Amino acid sequence: MDALKISQVSFDSLPECLFLTDLSKNIIYVNPAFFDKFSHDHESFVGKNLNFLNSKKNSEDKLDQIFEATLSANYQGKSYFKSGEENDNLFEVKTSLIKSSDGQAEGVLWLLSDITKEENTRRRLEESVSNYHQLFDEIKDTVYQSSPDGKLFDINPAGLELFDYDSKEELMKVDIANDLYVNPEDRAKFREILERDGYVKDYELAVKKKNGQTAIVLETSFIVKDRLGKIKCFRGILRDVTQTKKSLKELNDKALELSRINKDLENSERKLKKLNASKDKFFSIIAHDLRSPFASLIGLSELLIEDIEVLKKEDVISFSTMINEAANELLSLLENLLQWSRVQADRVKNQPISFYINDIVADKVRLLHNNAKNKNIQVINNVQPKVLVYADYNMLNSVIQNLLSNAIKFTSEGGRVEVLSKEKQNEIELTVKDTGIGIDQQDIEKLFADDIFHTTKGTASEPGTGLGLKLCKELVEKNKGVLYVESTPGAGSKFIFTLPKGEENSKLPA
Repeated sequence: MDALKISQVSFDSLPECLFLTDLSKNIIYVNPAFFDKFSHDHESFVGKNLNFLNSKKNSEDKLDQIFEATLSANYQGKSYFKSGEENDNLFEVKTSLIKSSDGQAEGVLWLLSDITKEENTRRRLEESVSNYHQLFDEIKDTVYQSSPDGKLFDINPAGLELFDYDSKEELMKVDIANDLYVNPEDRAKFREILERDGYVKDYELAVKKKNGQTAIVLETSFIVKDRLGKIKCFRGILRDVTQTKKSLKELNDKALELSRINKDLENSERKLKKLNASKDKFFSIIAHDLRSPFASLIGLSELLIEDIEVLKKEDVISFSTMINEAANELLSLLENLLQWSRVQADRVKNQPISFYINDIVADKVRLLHNNAKNKNIQVINNVQPKVLVYADYNMLNSVIQNLLSNAIKFTSEGGRVEVLSKEKQNEIELTVKDTGIGIDQQDIEKLFADDIFHTTKGTASEPGTGLGLKLCKELVEKNKGVLYVESTPGAGSKFIFTLPKGEENSKLPA
């Protein structure tokens, strides 16, 4: 056993986890690094049989196989061992025989290298590659990669459908300019722009299918270069807009026909146009403000799609955050629009009940927490917990969310927004107070005018529609209250509204 004793002394200082077993598979030595990794003391291992190290994933047969393999030749492979009470880690196992000076086997040296992190990383990489290939195969737009001289390197199944080819192999043999372009010279123009700018976005092209039919596509492409700056290939996406173009043409034709009819009806419609002037103005504002968040959503999502393979994680998080903000802005606008249209059409049923108004205020303060946090604005709820109002619960949700959102929007960084309540004889008075930029008296008069949609950008250039306050006023009045404003430019604003008192025996909505 001299060889084993010499080995023990030399292994004490090694950073790798290792242990020795005799030829009966009994553990006779474990080095300090092993104890550090496996969180056990010396007595827990030494003297025990090798099978003591079995985990639920590592059968006795497996350890026996490793042991037997070592007696005939060294072993290297992967196996699971417990590194604590709960965890099974994956280790790379290497073994070798310990021999005496006369060449007789005395024991087995086991060297364990923890490769759990590497294995998890490998699995995640495999999943990412699998997800990429799934996206490539399932996306409805054509995704391609081609050489500068006009040969396809790769194309997804959507490309086969677009160009009406039976197989990928057949499509890969075509000459792009002559076989896929309706006008081959368009390929040269497209390549010139692409090589000059490095990318092309929504470039309209006429392409031809194998059966001779024409399709209209919007192409977005970019150049891929090697480390020396030489162009390796073009990568891009083709979106088939043939049906869209056809529909637009039909729509334009119908629009021209309607225009002719409208001229005939112009005199009879003058009175109706006058009555609808304010609503037409309103919807033109809505159309403008809907366009902006949609443009943000589309633009940012396209960037993610096009550059997902080269973007850093921080960039992906940044784009995702901006997409989320644009989506929330759009959702808020659409909710107000839907609510306003229902009010105008008298389709909103007023179902008043008694409830604690503080429940809604607290919920909306939480909902708008990030809006306020982004501008370092303190939002304080000073509404008394047991103040009961008698109103429609859903309508008051819209009122308080709009007033709080506006207060945050028009308050500068580091400011303060406060919600207060005051109990009067037959009503409850609620105030949303801010330290914002304030409102001129002449603009206060415009806020609730029927034929004016007064809009002002927030302190961080947040857009507005002039709709929210009108909606609040109408909803408050439907609940037998009044809403008014007190404000001084540069000194903040107070939006005050009243509601009837509630009774204790009513219940909150389900």
